Amino acid sequence: MKRPTLALGAASTLVASLACWGMAPCAEAGWDVTVYGGLALPTYEQRLEFRLPSVPTAPNLHVTPRGNFELTGKGGSVFGGAAALELGGVFALEGRLDTATLKLDTGGIAYDVDARFPAPIGNQHGALLLGSGSFQLDRIKIYSANVRLRTPGTVSLFFSGGLSYLGDLSTASTIPVSLELAGIPIDAGLGARVSLVATPTQENHRWGANAGVGLRARLSDHLAVMGEARAFGFREYELRLHLATAPTVAILDDIIQGFDTVKFPPVYFHGAVGLVLTF
Repeated sequence: MKRPTLALGAASTLVASLACWGMAPCAEAGWDVTVYGGLALPTYEQRLEFRLPSVPTAPNLHVTPRGNFELTGKGGSVFGGAAALELGGVFALEGRLDTATLKLDTGGIAYDVDARFPAPIGNQHGALLLGSGSFQLDRIKIYSANVRLRTPGTVSLFFSGGLSYLGDLSTASTIPVSLELAGIPIDAGLGARVSLVATPTQENHRWGANAGVGLRARLSDHLAVMGEARAFGFREYELRLHLATAPTVAILDDIIQGFDTVKFPPVYFHGAVGLVLTF
């Protein structure tokens, strides 16, 4: 992640130099550093639906999908920090790092399996199950370079917004896959698990925008408290299922590869409170 960090830092330095060149207010320039934490807003909830693929049937085996595979995304904790060069007390250039957790819950899905065996076993009914569970994404990292405006006074209103870069969306979490026939597990040592992979449909879709508004109250000459609401938006990503373990039953690979990808724009909202140190 050094490349976006260096690029955003260089852009902020260049803009600051141009803004200060030949301007008297730069004599009053000062720095402030903010650390904050919070939660994703309750309005952050998105449901994604995968269409279940059909599965090729063998002469003595018939497999049909039942229901839909849905993921419900929910936000978690938010932590971050920002450093700003304030010019004249109203206008500032801000660099920030925001991190957040995201969880995708699923109720699981099932495929009905009908198998025909010779007598005395006869016809049997079973199910192929992708179990319920949660995909916990690794902590999301968003790098931003912003312009900030702040009103004067002991209690001030501020607004900031600008360009953002979204780091990788990855997860080490998996959900189990099981196969049973007539209520009896088949190949109990199956051990198959499914994971998620999220990638931008184009590399430049990692770049997006952010905007936030909040209040800041000065406690002393060098300390203040703040609270803000902020939104981040990025262009289209795609989400797909991936078989995390090699299947011992070939039909599993057919099913997982048959799932369509789901396209979605990552949108993230948060509410946070924090401390501001001024220099």
